[in-house]
Amino acid sequence: MKQAIAYQENAGGIVALLPDGRVEFLHPAIKPLAERMVRGELAPGDVDFDEYILTDPLVDLENFHLSAPAIAFIETTNLCNLKCKHCYAWSGKKREGELSKAQIIDLIDEFAEMGVLQVFLTGGELFAHPNAVELINYAMTKPFSTQVFTNGLLISEEKIAALTPGVSFFISFDTANPTRTIRGKMDFPMLRQCFEWFEKYGHAYRTAISVHRYNLDDVEEIFEWCARMGFPRPQWLETHPIGRALLHPDIVLQPPDIDRVFDIYRRCMDRYSEAPAPELATPGEVQGRPQERLYSVDTIKFCQRLERATGREKCGRSVVYVNSVTARFISVISSRIQVGVSSIPKCSDESRVRSSGAGLRPPWTRPARFGLLPPIAQTPIIGPRRPISSAR
Repeated sequence: MKQAIAYQENAGGIVALLPDGRVEFLHPAIKPLAERMVRGELAPGDVDFDEYILTDPLVDLENFHLSAPAIAFIETTNLCNLKCKHCYAWSGKKREGELSKAQIIDLIDEFAEMGVLQVFLTGGELFAHPNAVELINYAMTKPFSTQVFTNGLLISEEKIAALTPGVSFFISFDTANPTRTIRGKMDFPMLRQCFEWFEKYGHAYRTAISVHRYNLDDVEEIFEWCARMGFPRPQWLETHPIGRALLHPDIVLQPPDIDRVFDIYRRCMDRYSEAPAPELATPGEVQGRPQERLYSVDTIKFCQRLERATGREKCGRSVVYVNSVTARFISVISSRIQVGVSSIPKCSDESRVRSSGAGLRPPWTRPARFGLLPPIAQTPIIGPRRPISSAR
């Protein structure tokens, strides 16, 4: 278990990632306890967070925004051992002037200080970076949840054994059929080997399926294989016309495919409907060390709740994506965020905000808007200020 919780102060309360993976608005009275956790004076397991949850925080819907992103992606390198047709990042060769190890470390520090709840380390291929293990282990020292995107092909048992237990992995996979894959090289035996290493060394893991027109007949097979093997439920990700996929528009799902896609999606989800939460890992011993239970993390669901409540896509400072191209804007982003923080009521101003009553209402009351959501990684770096709130 992390020694502290990731949290950020916002109007309406403190948004925090709880030890069991939930993301909630908490009463400002939790702040002294959160600070004690940071100093190592109090363990998260000794706090009853449910006592502090605000189910109906009052916010100004026209002006409210998070004081820092809930989710941050760090593209450690654009170098990749594959050249997937659908790659949103157009990965393959290294970018000119890629982020140095020191810059990545600084980003990790900055995101922790800002109160980012979840950080994804990605590429390119993260394990093509010479300092991949060091960067992952450094991120694991921070309160936020650390997630790793990888194609799994450069993973070795030695590298996994060197990682701090509790990393959460997403392994990209589209099909084991060589005639229909747009990714290639990964198959079920290799995927199984990676999963067994993750279990052996105490890491959470999941398959991320890039769904496209050529693997619709294979998606159910992947879900069935994972369920039969007792592995976590795969993550369903549609292929979108961005990055290298712009050169291969034939792979993108089309309107005539919608009914079929939804039928397959429902069957895949039903296959896991009665299974235990897939990201949970059984407590026990990992290489002689006690292993804590690993929980799924609800940051993406939280951002989607905010989107439905506000009628906006997942931007408005809920998600940030940083690579060597965007790194030069980091100082600008930071200054904007600091300006934003000072321009909205702090938690300490709650009584004033509540007493004024002007334009305030529980953010979850706005009707949900249904529609296709863009992939997280394709979200703009920073969006215009708009109210964000959640709807259960």
